[in-house]
Amino acid sequence: MRAWASLAASLALLGMTTCPAHAEPGAGPAQAFAAARADLAGHDDGFFVDDPTSVPAFRRQWLAAEAFTAEFLSAHPDADGPALNKALAELDPALSVSRVSLDPTSVLVGLQLGEQGDVFILTGPSGKQNVAWRLADMGHPADAALRAWADESALGSCRDNRPDADWADCGGIYPTFYPLPDAADGAHRFALVGTYAQPGGESVSAQLSFWRWDGHAPTLSLLRTYSSLLDSSDIKLVGDSMRVPVKGEFKSFLSCGSCAGRQGVWRFKLTANGVQDLGEAMSFPWLDAVDHAYELGRQHLVAPDLISAQVSQFIAGQIAEGEPNGAIMGSLDGWMLAKDHRRLCVSTNDGGAVVFTLQVRGGRIFLQSATKAGDGSCSEAVHWPGAASGS
Repeated sequence: MRAWASLAASLALLGMTTCPAHAEPGAGPAQAFAAARADLAGHDDGFFVDDPTSVPAFRRQWLAAEAFTAEFLSAHPDADGPALNKALAELDPALSVSRVSLDPTSVLVGLQLGEQGDVFILTGPSGKQNVAWRLADMGHPADAALRAWADESALGSCRDNRPDADWADCGGIYPTFYPLPDAADGAHRFALVGTYAQPGGESVSAQLSFWRWDGHAPTLSLLRTYSSLLDSSDIKLVGDSMRVPVKGEFKSFLSCGSCAGRQGVWRFKLTANGVQDLGEAMSFPWLDAVDHAYELGRQHLVAPDLISAQVSQFIAGQIAEGEPNGAIMGSLDGWMLAKDHRRLCVSTNDGGAVVFTLQVRGGRIFLQSATKAGDGSCSEAVHWPGAASGS
């Protein structure tokens, strides 16, 4: 992703530089928004802004959109989401909005333009809505990932100057809301998914945060960051349970950006006045069993309750023939699980296709045997009717 971010910033720098187009004194939100967008021309590619001098215009853009939303909802307190979307199209046809009513006088609003976004809360009696809180102005929250919403975090250089593990602190980022049942003490609750801007690739990164609203200010209950496949990132909320599809990394072989990777579901449970992280449940435990076996082999460890002596010897031989650094077996090409769940084929670009026989002992997968099945893929090496497969 770092290369994409650098490329996006470089392309933005090729745009023509213009003089600041500040709105006239007394101009309304629509004029202020247009002036800010004019200042951003050539400095904002929809993913990132290109230099610190662009940040003030980026901020003015969102402040103008917030003021426009407040004016519209003050004049049309019963307006629904489509009506608000239609009104905001006057500012920019690509601008989209989502809203959640928190209580009779407060509304949570999320804006998205390109892959950048803004989150704020309007409060006040009917006809007098005002911005009471905006996520971008939280300053330096205890959870650093919330800094991704700050205006200055939209700079492409934010990601360039940090290790990959710290990208969660950087934008661009845009919101999706999930209204939640009220807490036992009457506090209104909502979940916020912030999806990080990504110019390319099939995997996306996001943050999930849970909030309480007491009528004055929202309070963060929990925040987690995660990655998922672009076409399987839909979150499911059923009753007091939330299930979030996630994509992780294996320890012993690589997975391409468009590959399924180490798939799982992150589970959360709403409690009476909070939220509980139930952890991740992996979707394909048989791949975890093989991954763990190779990791033990790399460390010259044995686990006779999980791996037979024959499998340990087989893996030791593959490791001795492979590269000493990095992923042991290279990139994961695919896998195939027989219908009876007793045979598993795993193919990698360095190790070819390997067939494992499986048993279940004490509720855990035991690798009974391992056999090289060819230098190609599992689909070439084995033919198992009704088998499940993946990549």
